[in-house]
Amino acid sequence: MRTGILGVGELTEKVVAGLCQTQNAVEIILSPRNAARAEKLREAYGCLVTESNQSVVDMAEILIIGVRPDALPQLASEITYRLSKLTQKIIFRFQQPVATS
Repeated sequence: MRTGILGVGELTEKVVAGLCQTQNAVEIILSPRNAARAEKLREAYGCLVTESNQSVVDMAEILIIGVRPDALPQLASEITYRLSKLTQKIIFRFQQPVATS
């Protein structure tokens, strides 16, 4: 599964480490937002570092947005994303009320 991650901060580093410990084959695609940290993750885990956030979006089957809330408007202005039927289903599921006990 090609998993793209936008943002390469401390949280992303932990997510990448966790994904790489699973039994599932995961190809991780990173944005170049923090070049030094992206390179560190590439060397440690074999991640692919792309030239732009848009290329991460275009290549990923699963997309994780790992930026601080104040960086989200800037990131959103840099990318274009078309919702697939699967993505639409996932978004719909998250909008459904969750029962609590």
